[in-house]
Amino acid sequence: MKRVDHEATWREAELLARLDLAYGPRVVASGEAPAEVLGGAPGGPPARWVALTWAEGRPLGDAVRDGTFSAQELALVVAHGVGRALAELHALGFCHGDVKPDNVVVSGLATRDSPDGRGAALVDYGFAARATEESRGATRHFAAPELLAAMGAGRPALALPEADSYALGVILSELVEGVSPGACPRADACRAWAEALMARLPTARPSPAWVADRASALLGLPREEPRDEDLLRRVARAAIAVSPERARGLGLGMVLDEGIDEPT
Repeated sequence: MKRVDHEATWREAELLARLDLAYGPRVVASGEAPAEVLGGAPGGPPARWVALTWAEGRPLGDAVRDGTFSAQELALVVAHGVGRALAELHALGFCHGDVKPDNVVVSGLATRDSPDGRGAALVDYGFAARATEESRGATRHFAAPELLAAMGAGRPALALPEADSYALGVILSELVEGVSPGACPRADACRAWAEALMARLPTARPSPAWVADRASALLGLPREEPRDEDLLRRVARAAIAVSPERARGLGLGMVLDEGIDEPT
């Protein structure tokens, strides 16, 4: 559980609650508590709090530094875990906006013998925005060229799925940069994916789903096929999160077997 200190964090919690991600954090509960309970001044205004599902593991940077896993092993689990998280988010019409090592948690190596609960998770959706909306920010080192060009020219930078793909490419490239080309086929594969993801032309970049599928094959994991009804429900939730009024007109509340409330 964490205290909600500003509107951006509360907006993140509301978005996650509406999207109900399979490969991202989920809201367990939220509410208000006396200020002093969450570290505020006694008698102050109530503090809002939100409890999210816990991402087991440690930051990617720590996993790199301690050397428990090889560079190619880390690159593969990041390509798989972050790739499938972005694929789901993009399919729902949203972008993460801040893909970087600090927002990747590694719990171990996903393999054919241990496919569940291990791998890499993408966290911190505070910059998440609907695709083509104005970007809420980015970490410069991982920002795509089109974002940097817009910001440099004083134009609004748009949240685009391709920018998330570029940032994933930067991470993969840096993970395997110390492995000599030709020394490890898996590292070479990750390097090739990174180069494709970092293409200057956004439309030339492969999707995170493409990368996740290939990483899954190299890890020996079964290919995941979402059930049609699950995908339909998630798309309905995303539509409701974007525009409750339009979703009501399309009858999407019936897909979820629930009413549609205006956001508060």
